[in-house]
Amino acid sequence: MMKRTVLVFIIVALFSAPGFSQDSEGNYAIDFRFQPAALFDASAGALFSMPNLKLRYFKSDRMAYRLTVDLSFQNERSFFDPDEDDKVTFIFTDITISPGFEKQLGSDKLRLYYGADLPIGLRTYTRKTDVGGNVVVINNDNGNGAFSLGLRAVFGVDYYLMSGFYLGAEFNPGIYYWLYSDRKVDGEVVDKGPRYYGFDLSSSSGVRVGIRF
Repeated sequence: MMKRTVLVFIIVALFSAPGFSQDSEGNYAIDFRFQPAALFDASAGALFSMPNLKLRYFKSDRMAYRLTVDLSFQNERSFFDPDEDDKVTFIFTDITISPGFEKQLGSDKLRLYYGADLPIGLRTYTRKTDVGGNVVVINNDNGNGAFSLGLRAVFGVDYYLMSGFYLGAEFNPGIYYWLYSDRKVDGEVVDKGPRYYGFDLSSSSGVRVGIRF
């Protein structure tokens, strides 16, 4: 019930906000993920995924520059004794910044676009081992980090419900290169960090909600 109330409030605010007239479209846009399924199913995830933001600058009606920022945090805990006194906690942090461009098709309510972007990512994780209350922290200086570089195609669609307010979706197939840091003991490299290449098919989950100003 609370999620639905928040959704209604945001939509009403967007539609009634000053400047959202038919001639109010500007050169800038910002959007983020929205999960409609979360209105009815709590297990579907967060209603709004603010850590995934896309910024766009429209140089013209046919050309736009874009920057996508993805942030994710994950905390995993495992126990290795029957009384759950001894445990290991992994804390993952991922950040990816993806500059790129788009070519726009159409200028009415339904607007298709295509382009490319360059995802640049950094992953770190911290491992905490708690044995009998003695906590040992191992950070990314000991080989618990990774760097990634990718090249993705961008295929998307925006539907303008009104000037300055749109819903959209994207499809982003691409290739990636992952480089993991070396593991060191007393300053000496004991394991070289692995390197991976891969191809990924992904899309923006849910619907993207955006404003143009």
